[in-house]
Amino acid sequence: QEFGIPWVADYRDPWTQPTSLGIPPRFAVYYLVSRFIERSTMRTAGSLIHINEPLAAGLSSMLSCKVRVIPNGYDPEQFDTYRGRVSKQPPFTISFVGTLHADTNPHVFFEGFRMFVNRRNLAPTDCRASFTGDGFWGVKEEYRQFDEIKSFVSLDVAVPQDQAVERMCSAHVLLLFPLDMDGCTPAKTFEYLASGRPILVTPGGKHRGAIKDILKRAGTGLVVDSAEEVAQWLDIRYGEFQRTGEVSSAADSRYVAQYSRKEQTRRVAEILDALSMGQ
Repeated sequence: QEFGIPWVADYRDPWTQPTSLGIPPRFAVYYLVSRFIERSTMRTAGSLIHINEPLAAGLSSMLSCKVRVIPNGYDPEQFDTYRGRVSKQPPFTISFVGTLHADTNPHVFFEGFRMFVNRRNLAPTDCRASFTGDGFWGVKEEYRQFDEIKSFVSLDVAVPQDQAVERMCSAHVLLLFPLDMDGCTPAKTFEYLASGRPILVTPGGKHRGAIKDILKRAGTGLVVDSAEEVAQWLDIRYGEFQRTGEVSSAADSRYVAQYSRKEQTRRVAEILDALSMGQ
């Protein structure tokens, strides 16, 4: 403000915008003060950016101004080396790579995975569910209820980004757990898309629209809410793996490319150009 330099407010997460989780009563005063600070601060921004249409619409309504959408994305160069390295040999690998939040619900997956393993009469050498990253305390608590599949599950600590990308690209199926919040699309979704692997999202919840639309447009993956749906989808994919040694993915590379960092940066540059010219 002192030097008259325009600036851009880039939201990767909401600030005080209400989510479907609501505002706990004990945070009411903090929330009201924060809302005042957010509104007064954002009045000075030359442009606002949010990560998807539902969140941008809510922010626009709250602040009575235009909000542009630039989603999260991926770095293409990180995936060029590892894409296409999926093994044609067992085990059939279902992988999660990333961070899980405290409100993550893994029960639907574990119940469906247990049903799938039992119906196929599989051994750990046939199929694996691999988790790499952090925030897995909830997963540990959950899969303790499923003694019969513990030997099928591995929990590994976070690894460097190149190793994380390699694990994504080498999985037969990738696993994603969105929070049941309006517009929730985990940032990891876009790296998953870049890997070219099929994506299983569960549970979708009532706010499944944003991520379901992305997967539909990308042509890969499925959003399901029940353990039976998980078991059936895994059974189909495993059957394909047995017959062909592969799990196909019909990902639309042209659609996925719009989430590359290069494309996102171009869009940010356009906003900065417009601001610098006083538009």
